[in-house]
Amino acid sequence: MKGGVGKTTLTTNLAVAVARRLSGARGRETRVAVIDNDPQASTTRSFGIEEVNLEDSIYEVYKSDIIVGGEPLNIIDVLMPVDAEGIDLAPSHIRLSKMEMELAAATDREKVLLRATRSLKGRYAYTFVDTAPSIGLVTRNALTAADGVLIPVQMSKLGLDGLTDLLDTIKDVQRKLNPRLKIIGILPTFYDNRNKVSKSALAYLMGDQFAADYPEVAGKLMTSRMDERGVYEKVQVESRSIYNAPTSSDIRRDELERARVDCDQIADEVLQRCQAT
Repeated sequence: MKGGVGKTTLTTNLAVAVARRLSGARGRETRVAVIDNDPQASTTRSFGIEEVNLEDSIYEVYKSDIIVGGEPLNIIDVLMPVDAEGIDLAPSHIRLSKMEMELAAATDREKVLLRATRSLKGRYAYTFVDTAPSIGLVTRNALTAADGVLIPVQMSKLGLDGLTDLLDTIKDVQRKLNPRLKIIGILPTFYDNRNKVSKSALAYLMGDQFAADYPEVAGKLMTSRMDERGVYEKVQVESRSIYNAPTSSDIRRDELERARVDCDQIADEVLQRCQAT
């Protein structure tokens, strides 16, 4: 799983977009859970939470489950509301980096997050999980707990690096741990129509050669995409989503509005695909 493709950017903004779309459709607030399953804690900071100030995080949820004879920490007790519409966050911490080694000797080590998230059923319309840019036991926990996986692919020369390994891991998890896991789609990210490499990368995804090279995801390319890399980076620095970021000398209203339209379209397509499976 290549870093820098937009996993955190997508998770934070798509979760808010889905909460907004569902709340509008239902005429009442609909809450969405976000789990930061990455020891880098980028999602946590993107929502304005400094992990150094946290007593409990998703690490403690994992840790409490694998301690023999211990009492598992309910993930509900870790979730916290953030300054984003309809979102409750299970934050991460650098301590989670220790969990790869700690899980290695644990029983049923790839189902810890699955057990933890059972208590979220019925409480939240959807739960989004941000993962680390690596395929280890913590990421396999996320895939084992998930119903679907959305794969962002950066429109660059190296954007497809790691896709083969990721698809092999997904197939392995489907076969051994989670047969209900579906690939929701391949989402092009950070597309720039002024850049020849970006245009070539998108053309490849849309062509027959991509379907031949990656038959597992043939027909999975999403029609929506996440453009405007610059505005996402600017609002992330401010610990905001594109929906609650104010305009400023650095953040123009027109680029915010384009990003919101893009993200709304992604949310609509993701919801449609989730409801169809």
